[in-house]
Amino acid sequence: MPDDFLKAKTPVLEAVKIAPGTTKKCFFNQLIATTANALEFSKVGVDGGGFDPTTDVPTQAGVDACVCFADGTSIPLEILLDAKQMCEDIAIDVQWQKGDVALVCNYLMMHARRPWKGEAGTRQVVASLVEEPTCTSFGNPLVA
Repeated sequence: MPDDFLKAKTPVLEAVKIAPGTTKKCFFNQLIATTANALEFSKVGVDGGGFDPTTDVPTQAGVDACVCFADGTSIPLEILLDAKQMCEDIAIDVQWQKGDVALVCNYLMMHARRPWKGEAGTRQVVASLVEEPTCTSFGNPLVA
């Protein structure tokens, strides 16, 4: 990886958290997003860079460019693909109708990364990102 490659480091994050306002445990992670990002890195400069995150598979080099264990060792691609498959196995696709709105709590569920297949210009995504004073990892506050 080149020295001028952008890197973002985060503190160690708890994998299992209690969802705010509940007693429910949740697996709080970005594994699926990481796999999608790795796929994008794998395809940069290849065949125009296009890819389908539902069917294409990243390379180990693409994964290594996105994520590693804290000690710098690689996370095997097979582990990420197994985790992605587990998520796909329990995924629910919303059967959208005109005017529908979906509210998603990212503590209790992950939103999908599916390509939009509707008519161009007909999809509107609105997100609200908030600072959460109770957002901690091992008792330490996380600052956005």
